[in-house]
Amino acid sequence: DAAAAMSALRQQLSSPHLDVRVHAATALCSIVYSREVRVEGVNMTSLLGVMADGLNGGNAAIQLQAATAVRKLLAIEGVLPIQEAIDAGVIQPLVGLLSDSSMPKLQCEATWALTNIAGGTSEQTQAVVDAGGIPPLIQLLSSPDDDVRDQAV
Repeated sequence: DAAAAMSALRQQLSSPHLDVRVHAATALCSIVYSREVRVEGVNMTSLLGVMADGLNGGNAAIQLQAATAVRKLLAIEGVLPIQEAIDAGVIQPLVGLLSDSSMPKLQCEATWALTNIAGGTSEQTQAVVDAGGIPPLIQLLSSPDDDVRDQAV
């Protein structure tokens, strides 16, 4: 039953294991993404806080999963949890991921998520500026990866 599955996923958000928390949060993000609406009982700031932990986690696969989930959430017209993403602390780790040229897919997802945040209100754009996001985005304009360059623009 859907309610039981949602409850189980929410419980996994409290796991002591980062990978379990990020996988559960990604599953919840996928539900939100597929419905294009906020899901009752899912606190966006908490969900994005788990993603911020994943972005800071150091494991490249977890970072990519978290960055992709954040980017997708920030692209849903009916949801747009930009302020929740800022409040959850995702900007700084996303900015930190911009400098790793060995992982262009991760750079692309982080860049895309940051441009979605910067596309919000002027205060939300300023949050990206304040986190030092502009210099690395400018550097990415000369990335050898086409997708990274496209997102940096």
